[in-house]
Amino acid sequence: MQGRPILSSSRTRPWLILLVLGLFVAAGLLHFRSATGDDLSSSYIGCRLLASGQPDHLYSYDPSHFSEIGPDPAWHAAARQGQFTGFLHPYVQTPLWALLLAPLCTHTSFPAFNHLFAVLTLLSFAAAVWLVARFWTPHLLHPLPLAAVLLLLWFSVPFQYAMTLMQTHIFFVLLTLASLLLAERRRPLLAGLLLAIAAAIKLTPGVLVLYWLLSRRWKAAASMAVCSVLLFAITRAAVGPHLVATYLDDLHRVAGTLLVAQNNQSLAAWVMGRSFPADEIFDTQAYPLPNALRLLSTLLVLACALAGGLLDRFTPPSPVAPTGALFALVGATIFTPIAWTHYSILLLAPLMLLADRARHLRSLVLAACVLVIVALTLPPLASDVIHGDLGRFALVRSEFYAGLLCLGALALSAYLQRKRRPINDGAAANLRSIGLK
Repeated sequence: MQGRPILSSSRTRPWLILLVLGLFVAAGLLHFRSATGDDLSSSYIGCRLLASGQPDHLYSYDPSHFSEIGPDPAWHAAARQGQFTGFLHPYVQTPLWALLLAPLCTHTSFPAFNHLFAVLTLLSFAAAVWLVARFWTPHLLHPLPLAAVLLLLWFSVPFQYAMTLMQTHIFFVLLTLASLLLAERRRPLLAGLLLAIAAAIKLTPGVLVLYWLLSRRWKAAASMAVCSVLLFAITRAAVGPHLVATYLDDLHRVAGTLLVAQNNQSLAAWVMGRSFPADEIFDTQAYPLPNALRLLSTLLVLACALAGGLLDRFTPPSPVAPTGALFALVGATIFTPIAWTHYSILLLAPLMLLADRARHLRSLVLAACVLVIVALTLPPLASDVIHGDLGRFALVRSEFYAGLLCLGALALSAYLQRKRRPINDGAAANLRSIGLK
């Protein structure tokens, strides 16, 4: 329909698109050349500890302050040897991640390691933007719209926060988006593998297994399950059952932790934050998460995966885009007990989709939602979590509000799409059979 002229025009000017993406990467390398990379330190130091035969120190942490490592001498010695001078954070990923980084962390100083990851991170941001534009939002596959998307991304607090601390979250967002794309294009085995890799490190993408089951992508779901079992078996064989058990204990600890700091954009932090002194938002004191709130968070994550599967199962997409999958991912992000500010870079994909849908459906409501969501991720509404500053007009946990509004906008988008292009008789029968129509 409209896809042919858009894609053909992009083929006549691919160098302009490449130039825009390249300028974004180059500007990022220049601007963030002195970034501390504090969050990356946990991967680097953890990798060096594992490589030097000190696995018992991998999951060290301060029992009171969630973001601190405590007085562990092994961590501080490894930091000095690797020329890291910033603030050490605990290691919370699977031991397989540290094991895979061994060829890098053992042959580089931290400054070199940090610079390499700056390149990879910026390339991943550029790749994610291109991937969404190329396959799901063709109206944005032009130099000017892409430049506008990248410019808004650049000034957003989640992006600035991710690059300053050198967070690797975008790697796994990119893997997740690629897995969704491959599942749609009938490459279920590779889709499942990519999602299993992403979920092994960040866990949250794992909710897409339920989404795939509900949207009848059986092979992709089966591939992800099998690949996850294989990755777990490889991890256990490589690092031993004791370290794997320690990792699972650490996951349980993290899942039961309440943080009300302003860089936690979760439902749990929003609900409980008002029960603490106002200055607690500037601290990372760890508190026990109430069981009722933990259960509610889990149920909401599962509910979003269920709703996302139903959205994409019964709503005809145009252009083809996994609205329900993005709904599930956004829900899984803001409803988990700890959702750091940089996790909100995930909003990049649904925002591009919603902007494209607003144009396609000529919906002023969707367009307004996009503008408000974007505003909530930018100063002055988004608080300066990098410097711990709450500006005059800033909203504490503005990215949480952005996530909630994004869920509503995605649901509205699916409704408008279904209203414009009625579902087929078979899908309608399915809806009637489960009482949704």
